[in-house]
Amino acid sequence: MENIFFVLAMLEMLCVNMYTFHKCSAKRVSTFAVILVMGIFTVLVFSTFGLLLGKLNILGSGAFMVLGVVYLVPLTFLYRQPVSYSVSIMCSCWIYTMLIFVLSAQVSSLFPQWSYKISLLAVQTGLYVLTIRPFSKFVTQKFLYILKNADQKTKKLLLWLGVSWCLFAILLNYTMIFDMPSFGAKITKILSLCASAANALMTYQIFYSFRRENQNALEFGIALRLDALTGLKNRTAFFEEAQALIDSHIPFTLFFIDLDNFKSINDDYGHVKGDLYLKQFSDSFSAGFSSFGTVYRISGDEFVFLHINGKHDHLICQKVGQFNMRDCDGIPFKGFSVGSASYPEDAQTLNLLVAAADKQMYEGKKAQD
Repeated sequence: MENIFFVLAMLEMLCVNMYTFHKCSAKRVSTFAVILVMGIFTVLVFSTFGLLLGKLNILGSGAFMVLGVVYLVPLTFLYRQPVSYSVSIMCSCWIYTMLIFVLSAQVSSLFPQWSYKISLLAVQTGLYVLTIRPFSKFVTQKFLYILKNADQKTKKLLLWLGVSWCLFAILLNYTMIFDMPSFGAKITKILSLCASAANALMTYQIFYSFRRENQNALEFGIALRLDALTGLKNRTAFFEEAQALIDSHIPFTLFFIDLDNFKSINDDYGHVKGDLYLKQFSDSFSAGFSSFGTVYRISGDEFVFLHINGKHDHLICQKVGQFNMRDCDGIPFKGFSVGSASYPEDAQTLNLLVAAADKQMYEGKKAQD
């Protein structure tokens, strides 16, 4: 009679698994069709499992979890996704329900005066009530995100990690519930240790893969903010960093620099020499001013020097105006026009600051003509 409660406990595990799996998967048919097919399939599975229960003492041994692999057959036809994806989801579900089962069995053993299987079902139900919501949220929001966005190598590692954790859950359950002969207990412990070692190794490998991906993304992001010719930060980096200073209410001055007569250099000496001229200017200017702020190349012959305001601002303005560089491979330095604007004195927004500095720069350029 008590076996009924144990069967109910297994049915409860199955329902939790199917509920989570259904939420994580793209079905081919209606939900009603899924419930109907899985219901019929479950009757067949439990009938087979019932025959085994009558002949073998396998209650709580984890055999039902192993038998649950056959559920992949109908799931493959009912849901539209790769088998490896289904296995990864199924493993996460089985790990959860199997560990809940093991915990329920251990808690139930603390009350020998109660019927073991009835108390197991009651404790298991209570644990599901407490944990099913956060577990479902974790799987649908975080685990699936990893599974969908990881590279193929990481997905394969996640698959094998799930399988290994399932094996560990079965061995843990078997060790805690069954009284085994000395040799069997030693074999089970050895297998458990092997599974734990494999889990640790694959977990570290997954962390390594994610760290490498993050590092690659970081390096790619840095590359997107650098000017390929000069090695200076580019227009994107300037707008991001200047806006961050405004958001933090940090006073600064930006100098908008436009090289004079640069077009004539390209026309008279060629674009290769023009690029060399740009590179030498950026190197020389950066060498002189990088300790006072950041230099950006925002377009062809236009640069911005961003200086965070301090005690010697007037000296910085003088130094920028007096900057000169040596001849570049026979090309004399033709100078530059510069305009400046300070936050917050001249404007409160970055666009207005750039416009003010740009206007001052063009007024200076006209005055030279």
